[in-house]
Amino acid sequence: MPIVNETANRPYSAYWGKIPRFLARQTQQVRAGGWPVFARKISALLSLLIFLPVVLLIRLLRPFIIIRFGELFSTRIGHFAGNTEVYLCERDAGINVPHQRFVDVWYQMPFVCNTQLKKMWERTLHICPFNISLLDRLNRLLPGGKKHAIPMPHHDRDVHGLLAITPPHLSFTLDEEQMGRIGLKDLGIPEGTPFVCFHNRDSAYLQTISIFSTLDLSYHDYRDSNIHNYLPAVEELTRRGYYAIRMGAVVKEKLKFSNDRIIDYASDGERSAFMDIYLGAKCCFYFGNPDGLFCVPMIFRRPAAMIDAAPLDYIISWGADN
Repeated sequence: MPIVNETANRPYSAYWGKIPRFLARQTQQVRAGGWPVFARKISALLSLLIFLPVVLLIRLLRPFIIIRFGELFSTRIGHFAGNTEVYLCERDAGINVPHQRFVDVWYQMPFVCNTQLKKMWERTLHICPFNISLLDRLNRLLPGGKKHAIPMPHHDRDVHGLLAITPPHLSFTLDEEQMGRIGLKDLGIPEGTPFVCFHNRDSAYLQTISIFSTLDLSYHDYRDSNIHNYLPAVEELTRRGYYAIRMGAVVKEKLKFSNDRIIDYASDGERSAFMDIYLGAKCCFYFGNPDGLFCVPMIFRRPAAMIDAAPLDYIISWGADN
């Protein structure tokens, strides 16, 4: 009977059979890229070897405690907020977790889309202060690595319906609550006055942020919408006593309006990473495109209305009010 690899549930011979293909691929890349590529690969190999004793120690500890590693999708706010919250809900429900004591250790990508969200996740998760991606990579390469890899959801969809029955995993400190009240006052919103947030998707963010600007992400453009199409609804909300805040980190055009209860927060120079999260968490409800920013009110369980949704499977729902 062949020895079975618990990671992939197939014989070890299949695992080791990948090695010639791996070496051939490395050789081809070095031939194409020359010495710079060769130097990078040697550097990565040496780094992997440094982490080898750590990975072996983790394997030895497995009968007593399982240590797992995972990367937070910190470059896009939808994944950074939504995927992480879904993981926590699934973890609390016992989904994709070991049947013994375990510790999940996270690391973030070099680029973090929102520093306030980063700070709040650091209060909630075990996040390594330095990048351990090579350790995670080595762990996954070696047999048995799957047991030590966090099965992070590659989606912000709550497929198990857990958001409606679990409380948010993030909260603001007393100092942050005070900062938020001051921020609302600076925006011109009187204390205790209800407000809503709205947002349209456009391509400005992906075209402006340096890590995305060299990529052709125009295939997302069909999801865009015109912010001025939202104005009739926004005007009606202000007549009903709400302030309306247009959200967004980078936007293509300013909002044209003559209503002092409408605030173009995305364009007025008052925008901050902190208020991006605070407004999404405290609004009476949120409406707009199914894009990443939509996940901020989602993780705080705020009522929301999704419009201009394409494709339909992008529709996100949680609770009876959405």
